[in-house]
Amino acid sequence: MRFLEDGTVEVGSSSDPMKVYRLQGTSCECQDFTSGKAPEGWCQHRVAAGIAKRVAQVLAQQAEDAERPTADAHDEMDLVDAMPEQEPVMQTDTLPPPPAAVPEALCSATRKGTINGHETLVTVRGMTAAEFAANLQAVRDVLEAPAQHTSTPASTPQTPAAAETPVCQWHGPMKASTKAVGTWYSPSRLGDGSYCKERFPKA
Repeated sequence: MRFLEDGTVEVGSSSDPMKVYRLQGTSCECQDFTSGKAPEGWCQHRVAAGIAKRVAQVLAQQAEDAERPTADAHDEMDLVDAMPEQEPVMQTDTLPPPPAAVPEALCSATRKGTINGHETLVTVRGMTAAEFAANLQAVRDVLEAPAQHTSTPASTPQTPAAAETPVCQWHGPMKASTKAVGTWYSPSRLGDGSYCKERFPKA
């Protein structure tokens, strides 16, 4: 991202590293803005430029606030108190001061999804509730809609019901036939040596 001297801003494309969009005022060259898909004109490039500009303002203000108390303290310090008791030793290996910390956003949220098939985490922040709502609205269409998965309930195995053994009214339980499946006969002999004629099902 580059803030140019003519007031325009160049923001790189999130999908094509070789492409750059130019922002001028409240307009952007991207397709979401020109086609009216960006909510209230807040495309992702305008959101990115707004966040970067706000962060730069906050850092500049913090740096200014950090210098002001030090200057006031030196003005009020007595000359005798300011004189060191001994000559200070010059330190050649003094490290530069650490950069100022980035302020914590008032509101933040993270959404998980996919962009061009790649799993992605998108974090939305805002220093105010209105800024957060606008940023959240701007990235709503960035993530692809999750695929709808339809799960087929597992079928419960059916336990076959135990077949009831038919009973001959004179000789008791019958025997299953091996020749005609589903039919039963009585294996008992009668007094004359012949077999019982009882069958199931009955003819």
